Amino acid sequence: MSLFATRPIVKGEEITLHYVNLTDSRAIRRGRLLDMYYFHCECEYCNLPTTEAVAASDAARLELERWPRESYCMPHEWCTNLSLSDNYLVDGHKRCIELHEKEGITDDTYVRHIEELAIVDATLGDEQNCRLWAQKTVEQSEIWHRPEKVTLWREWLLHPKIDFWGLRIKEKSRRR
Repeated sequence: MSLFATRPIVKGEEITLHYVNLTDSRAIRRGRLLDMYYFHCECEYCNLPTTEAVAASDAARLELERWPRESYCMPHEWCTNLSLSDNYLVDGHKRCIELHEKEGITDDTYVRHIEELAIVDATLGDEQNCRLWAQKTVEQSEIWHRPEKVTLWREWLLHPKIDFWGLRIKEKSRRR
């Protein structure tokens, strides 16, 4: 068995594994862990100090779970759907990234939000933000051992205005 860290680990820090769906509520996560693995989780995200903190965490995780079903469209779909605001996916992905970080969920979905935010910024012609999120995509892809993504985004950082650059802006101009 191999383990890969999704973020830097300091010496002496505990390493954890995801045994359950991390967007489930605390009660569901703890129940499944007890039923399936016979332990009561005491991590910082399950061992919150108040019922209000638990409710806020459960709400954040529910929002993350619902995003793909209720709010999400792919960047190429949004690019041509001018009924959606320019910030629709920017705000949505930033919100999901914020919730992932707040809840300590650094999984594949977290990385996908970062990468798609770079793509969305590229379609808007926003070089500064695109570079920021592209660099974060490179960093996360290195952590997740995805060399093809590292190569792709490093190449893009060297030659940014290719392929989908400014596509949404072009689409808006074309329809005027």
